[in-house]
Amino acid sequence: MTDPTANGPTVGIVGYGEVGSAFAERFRDAGVDVVVLNRSPDALRDRLAGTSIAVADGPIALASETDLVLSCVWPATAVEAAERVAPGLADGQPFLDLNSVGPTTVERVVDVVVDAGGAPLKATIMGSVGARGADVRIPVAGPGRQGTIALLRESGFTVDDAGEDPVTPAAIKTFRSLFTKGLRQLAAETLVPAAAYGVREDVLDDLSGLFDDRPVDEWLRDGLENTPRHAARRLGELAEVSEAVDAAGYRAPTLDATIDLHRHLRDAPPGRSPGDPDEPGDSSDSGAPDEAREADYVAVLEALDPHLAVERESTVDGEHPVDR
Repeated sequence: MTDPTANGPTVGIVGYGEVGSAFAERFRDAGVDVVVLNRSPDALRDRLAGTSIAVADGPIALASETDLVLSCVWPATAVEAAERVAPGLADGQPFLDLNSVGPTTVERVVDVVVDAGGAPLKATIMGSVGARGADVRIPVAGPGRQGTIALLRESGFTVDDAGEDPVTPAAIKTFRSLFTKGLRQLAAETLVPAAAYGVREDVLDDLSGLFDDRPVDEWLRDGLENTPRHAARRLGELAEVSEAVDAAGYRAPTLDATIDLHRHLRDAPPGRSPGDPDEPGDSSDSGAPDEAREADYVAVLEALDPHLAVERESTVDGEHPVDR
């Protein structure tokens, strides 16, 4: 297989939704030949009539007609898409999974592509294609990724080299999504009961400048670092919040989890375990500041590990997938 940046590369794209269409148009505008495919190729062919974007007859044909294959499908069909394309991959042909899937699914896709003789690569879309189109940032990882990264950059994409391990971009996107999607739940738990008190818009206005003074990462680090020190006092405030939510007739599972987290850090701050005897100057019951509890955010996360951990079930060989 020749380098995909040489001799007029052709890019194949499986899936022609929001992501697939945005990427196809960006490649086309950069002068790259594009072949696409979705589950309704005849309808797609009609839709793209009069454009320079071709439609493949099937997944195997798409792979055999192109130098680089991009998979842009729903997460639930990511492995299936790889399985359908794999028989058409040439030896060493890059297969770039762009789907919003986690590390375990990435490993399954990698196995499918490797078994077929292809070169598995993983990329993630860090942002909203609906809002930014193909200008989103794209970390790409996997062995032999350099040629694909070069082609993407030459075509106008913003690409980060994420290293050799295809799992890396998926892990970053997974936990970024945990935070960003989890904010929706937190927003709902905040604004629904706030509306019952007639202060929804006031709360939104007050939150609007929350990150003006500090970047989000700094805000999060500082918040974690000062929580053990102030956990006892803040538990009193959280009890009042819980009472207000309950009085409005709502539930707030994120609030409940937040109270549990503060209790854990009050009772087992960094450097101590639950049940350890109180140390001199300990203030877990008084709520007074305890300077000894200052710790960097990594130490706080380590203290929270047993609070958040669940018992792992070993696989047949006694090894957990995350430890592999």
